Amino acid sequence: MNDPSTGTSADDDGGGSDDGEGRSRAVRVLVVDDNDLLRGLLSRILRAEGFTTSEAASVEEALGLDPGAHDAIVVDVRLEGRPGTDLVAELRRTTPALVRRCLLLTGAPGLDELPPDVPMVAKPFTADQIVREVRRLLPTAATERG
Repeated sequence: MNDPSTGTSADDDGGGSDDGEGRSRAVRVLVVDDNDLLRGLLSRILRAEGFTTSEAASVEEALGLDPGAHDAIVVDVRLEGRPGTDLVAELRRTTPALVRRCLLLTGAPGLDELPPDVPMVAKPFTADQIVREVRRLLPTAATERG
């Protein structure tokens, strides 16, 4: 359930990946968007597919939720305050491998300067697009953990 006091949301359905000891664990996705409705919608879409989600409304909040503990990081480019690209830049500076787990969302493709090595989904998007793009990130996360 969504807990606004912590910014996290979790579901135990599990998208299934190996925890390194042969046990299956839920695939964790960090959703970063300052729009409460969109952030909640993205989390519901992902949980319906068996993922576990954590939610953040800002770059600072996302950094406080340990991005490295997540298999994928879905981040809106135009956040209030610091832009989502600042989160990608911070991850690149501290833990470069985490950048390969990022997916950017933007309502203004072509207007924002985006890192060329990070996949992007333009708004409006479909649930299938989001799920497909998140799944594309997962082999990278599994390799890094293995």
